[in-house]
Amino acid sequence: MKIAYIDPHPVPDILPETMQILQTVDAMGKCGAEVLLVTPQSTKNAEEVLGRALNANVHPIALKDLRRSKWYPSNSNKAFYWLATYWVYKNRKQFDTILVRNLKLAEHLLKIFPKLPIFFETHELFAKVFTEENSPLSLKNSKKLAKLEKRESFVYQRAKGVIALTPFLMDDIKSYYAIKDNKFVIAPDGVDLELAEQALVLPSVRNEVPIILYLGSLHPWKGVDLIIKAMPTIDKSLLWIAGGEQGRINELKALSQELGVAERIRFLGKIKPKERFKLIHQTDICVLPLSDTSIASLYTSPLKLFEYLAMGKIVVVPDVKSMTSIVNNMSNALTFSLNNHLNLASVINLATKDSFDKATVSANAKAIGFNYSWLVRANNILGFMKSVLNENRKN
Repeated sequence: MKIAYIDPHPVPDILPETMQILQTVDAMGKCGAEVLLVTPQSTKNAEEVLGRALNANVHPIALKDLRRSKWYPSNSNKAFYWLATYWVYKNRKQFDTILVRNLKLAEHLLKIFPKLPIFFETHELFAKVFTEENSPLSLKNSKKLAKLEKRESFVYQRAKGVIALTPFLMDDIKSYYAIKDNKFVIAPDGVDLELAEQALVLPSVRNEVPIILYLGSLHPWKGVDLIIKAMPTIDKSLLWIAGGEQGRINELKALSQELGVAERIRFLGKIKPKERFKLIHQTDICVLPLSDTSIASLYTSPLKLFEYLAMGKIVVVPDVKSMTSIVNNMSNALTFSLNNHLNLASVINLATKDSFDKATVSANAKAIGFNYSWLVRANNILGFMKSVLNENRKN
């Protein structure tokens, strides 16, 4: 099977989206698919992200990145859409199908090539997320929402198949846009077991006081401020926060100073992707706080959750569907009441007590984490795509 995976972001890169793309195509290559990875020219290589070379079945194809050039001073992706259009037209006999996870690019290609089998990977119901983030809607935003709904409806209706991160995202899309069941496959994100296994054989770390870790982006919907608010009532523990942009880090530092816990919090900044498992290995408790937005409570399939689990850490997550559909409280993770920093503190304090059965929860966490590999995800997606394409050939 030959797949053209097309995205307007340079890949490889260290953005969460581009890391997810790289892991997906690498796993597809390992599963025997041939992948043409078509993106703008990147300044990074796969080794920086994966810690190894990209699978030989994946062929990066770098199109010229015209953004912010003297020929194209805008930062818009529109120029890439047309470069990708030309590439698809010229090479359309070199692949069996196209896979896209960028909504605007999907719309563009579906309009230009209505007969090509194009699959869309979705990570959110954009219209619902936009409404939540901009409520109450102004007249201007109401018009934007209408345009977004039109675009989403077109892509979901016309795409050959839809790959959704969670069943709750699939259900919302089906309800919102009246899409048929057979157009979907559920494919959660995964964990890089090769990197995890390399870190698991490192010498054990014994910290003088428990170290709590949050690793990832610092977007407000991630709920990182909740951990900081919990710190005043968390017993004798340190908090490490890794990732994020400096502006957001400064906001969180200000909050920690306001609450009098700045000395117990260490902001590590961005971590090299291939070093993240070594960082997780050094800590005791890993937290994924999240918020009560749809993108957090229903749609997300966090890479960090699976990485924490595979490393056998004590994982603390809110009791939302996106989390409780994967982990079970007191079995392979601990859950707390959403948006409740006092309950979060209480759960973390429980995890640090000698009476808490860390060994059992850790072993169960590792077992479930190893079930969510990128290879499992790739096989799931490839099987779905082959099934849809074979059915179309019969018809």
